[in-house]
Amino acid sequence: MRSVVSVVLFLFPIHLLFIKIKNYLYDKNILSPTRVGATVISVGNISLGGTGKTPFTIALSNFLVQRGKSVGVLTRGYGRKGRGDFLLKKHSVEEAGDEAIVLRNNLSKSVPIYISKNKVLGAKKLIDLGCDIIVLDDAFQHRRIHRDLDIVLLSARELAPSIAFYKPEWHRSTFPYGLLREPFHNLNRADLFIGTKLEQYSYRGMAETAYDPDTDPQMRTVAKVLDSYYEWQEGRFELPFFWHDMRFKQTLLSSDKNEKITIKELIRNHLGPEYFIVPGDKKSPADRDVVGIMSICAIGEPEQFESSLVQLGFPFGVNRKTFPDHHSFTKKDISDIVDMIKKRDIQSIICTEKDWVKLVRFKKEIGVPIYAVRLDHYLKKDIQDAVLCLL
Repeated sequence: MRSVVSVVLFLFPIHLLFIKIKNYLYDKNILSPTRVGATVISVGNISLGGTGKTPFTIALSNFLVQRGKSVGVLTRGYGRKGRGDFLLKKHSVEEAGDEAIVLRNNLSKSVPIYISKNKVLGAKKLIDLGCDIIVLDDAFQHRRIHRDLDIVLLSARELAPSIAFYKPEWHRSTFPYGLLREPFHNLNRADLFIGTKLEQYSYRGMAETAYDPDTDPQMRTVAKVLDSYYEWQEGRFELPFFWHDMRFKQTLLSSDKNEKITIKELIRNHLGPEYFIVPGDKKSPADRDVVGIMSICAIGEPEQFESSLVQLGFPFGVNRKTFPDHHSFTKKDISDIVDMIKKRDIQSIICTEKDWVKLVRFKKEIGVPIYAVRLDHYLKKDIQDAVLCLL
């Protein structure tokens, strides 16, 4: 279905006209965004694919709670099978969507999560619950609601695609001719830019390690290249820009609630105690295949997850199985996974947390432990200060 839509839009890109008309009406104040009576922060991006919006939303919301704010999060519940608007409680991943469940599992317990495509309605529902700050997950293109702070995340491959494994022109054109949701010059609506996934271009380990372009020589070189993104677009945006570091916790999520296992322990369980992890070193033992571990990934850019696994110390030859973003696993998918497990003698599965919340309900059918790498959700001091200054 997605491929059919892409072909139709490629031949008849009428959506580009709608985007231009909508932005014109709001830019010229012909249409006015609705104020809801609370401070509204939008976390969004300008491209298709992952820039880390949901993890950043978690880190931002938890930080604001620590500052004594009453925070509510609004998300559309992308990928859910159910319809309607509701306050997230004990809903399943099918009812609420994978990202909503990840939010619930990582946000402070005091943060209510409302599921709705209608941002104004959802914000008002959260205000009724006593929230004075509403954080919108993925709302840069949604202009109907007024926001007090517009945060846009830009991944490293968007900032300087020439250093990534992509065709640069894909990052300068609007869908379906490229990966942009709207023209790049529309970033002038933003109040704050956050660069993400810079660590994808460092071969240091990612587990519980902060990445600082000012102190890491390799990352400093990459950062200089990425900062040149102003050069390849006609728009120049004199706005605050900060790098957001992504790092992982050492302890994995496990389908066995009673099991606590670290990344190193999982790898050494398959390779033996003599295995020495040198993340990213192609001459290290990590270059050999590990038959017993399989990665499963259903995110926008699976190669980013594979890159993360390598930097965490997983061997290059780890078995891989990928699915489309937000994929809802079917019985046929699980059957295919089980066949692969049997044929390749798989003993463990490693995946993202977003996929784990969907796969774990099939743990009996799958028959082997399902592990997920977990992000350490935090904000650097400079981002904290910038957010507080702009509110």
